[in-house]
Amino acid sequence: MEQSASWQTGRWYSEMGQRVAAQVIDGTKVVFLDIDRGIDGILDRPYDDSRSLRSQVMEEYDWNRYTGAHRLRYTDEGRRTGVYQDLLFDAALVPKPKEPV
Repeated sequence: MEQSASWQTGRWYSEMGQRVAAQVIDGTKVVFLDIDRGIDGILDRPYDDSRSLRSQVMEEYDWNRYTGAHRLRYTDEGRRTGVYQDLLFDAALVPKPKEPV
C-alpha cells in the first residue's frame, strides 16, 4: 500500500511545471498539494489501494472531487501531524520537466 508520492505532471502551470505531492492519512484519507497552483485538498473518495496514488489523485483532482484541505495548514491538528509540511517538502523536490519542443 503506497503511503506517499510526489511527481511532475508535465503540465506548464509555472516555470517549474506542475509538482504534486500526496499522502494517505488514517489509512483511507488522501491529502494532496499542487505546489505550483497553490491548491490542496482531501479526496472525496477513500484511498483505493488497487490503484497508484498518483493515478487516483490526478483523476479526482482533474474532476474536482476533493475538498479544500485548509485545516491542514491552519489548525492545531494540521500542525501537529506535520502532513502539510511533508507535502511541501516532497513537492519541492520534484524536478522541473523538460522544455516542450
